[in-house]
Amino acid sequence: MRKVVDAEVGEVRLYCHSARREEKEKGINRRFCERFEAGLAKLAAGLASPRGEKRPALIQERIGKLKQRSFGVGRHYAVTLETNPEGTVVTGLAWEQQPVAGTMLTDPGVYCLRSSGPETAQSA
Repeated sequence: MRKVVDAEVGEVRLYCHSARREEKEKGINRRFCERFEAGLAKLAAGLASPRGEKRPALIQERIGKLKQRSFGVGRHYAVTLETNPEGTVVTGLAWEQQPVAGTMLTDPGVYCLRSSGPETAQSA
């Protein structure tokens, strides 16, 4: 547990950790990451099929829709498109997980309790 006093705003924040919540959030994160990566793999497999979509703008749009459906997990991934020299056809799709600090993915089980008011600012 960590206490942070913000006199400027007049609030006290308590950052707490729960082992049970950590296990729950790890499971949730794992499931969402697996779904997101499965969606990216499906897009990449479509690039190899003869009738699969290969236009960069539409692939970017599909990646955006996938990120939208992934409940925030998409921001933890760097997705790059490999195109032909003219930039008209996508030839490959690569991704790498890059967790953003201070999120549920990097700090599972941590939650914040906030309190504000005149008595809080004076007692802190």
